[in-house]
Amino acid sequence: MKLEVAYRVMGESPVDRHAVVEVDDNTDIDTAEGSKHVKQKISEQTGIPVEDIRYI
Repeated sequence: MKLEVAYRVMGESPVDRHAVVEVDDNTDIDTAEGSKHVKQKISEQTGIPVEDIRYI
């Protein structure tokens, strides 16, 4: 499924950015594992390191 997510980059001004990511239908984005998966997908699209991404 495709998710539109808002995220921020740590160390930058607090501006929301948006991305559309493709995740498995059974991904629970409210768990630590699901959150990590979404951050990894954002990182793959943007080149931003996973540890710098905080999605909201």
